[in-house]
Amino acid sequence: MYKKILVGIDDSKHSEKTLELAREIQKTFDSELVVFHSIEHKMIPKILTLPIPPFEPKSVYRISRVDYNKLRQGSIKKGRQILEKAEKTVRKDAPKVETRLVTELKPEDYAIHTCKEENFDLIILGQKGDHNVIEKILGSVSEKVMINAECDVLIVK
Repeated sequence: MYKKILVGIDDSKHSEKTLELAREIQKTFDSELVVFHSIEHKMIPKILTLPIPPFEPKSVYRISRVDYNKLRQGSIKKGRQILEKAEKTVRKDAPKVETRLVTELKPEDYAIHTCKEENFDLIILGQKGDHNVIEKILGSVSEKVMINAECDVLIVK
């Protein structure tokens, strides 16, 4: 039933459970498993518009290119570590595993696009219970994928 499974992870406990379940589904259906991590999920923007009081000029903070590149390289390094750990977890007895570090798209955009473009049958994501205020207003990654993906989506608690 599921020949290609896409799994989004970060460094949370939810991701560990997500990988365990993904591996079980992979065994059941003898599926191809692609595990990805996007650095764009928590990456701060280059330009921040700060909240302003009424009738005040807009306040903008620009991060220097050097500082931004340092932050980005740190995120890439951390992302590689996350994927290496995941690969060790699932590759023990799973030869059909590929890992991908996503550096240009937010995880929800990558999952939705990749599901369609590469004909994935299932996306598996962890669900975080501790949403911050912005996620409550705009929606979480898993919620956006669940609503917009053209394949089945499994959210792991």
